Amino acid sequence: MFLRQLNKSKFDYFQEQLIQKAQQNPLDADFHVPMTVNRREYLLKVQPTTKCRIAVLQALMIERELDEGIVHTLITDNKVLLALFELLLFQGAA
Repeated sequence: MFLRQLNKSKFDYFQEQLIQKAQQNPLDADFHVPMTVNRREYLLKVQPTTKCRIAVLQALMIERELDEGIVHTLITDNKVLLALFELLLFQGAA
């Protein structure tokens, strides 16, 4: 998990995009953002916090294999989480 500070306009835009496009479970504060990178599916879990900060909690790598079905791999390495979050921001946030 890590925190990333955004300026006010980027934070407002990011939060608006999360509300419109990301998935949120009832009574959860975090959002699940699906992304595809190099034909691999990821589910990035992010949570807006106070003072224009975003907490990037964890990610799931989703692999669909014919013989094993769907395999989920939990990603908690901050370097990988940061890279996925930067891609998310670059792609237009959610």
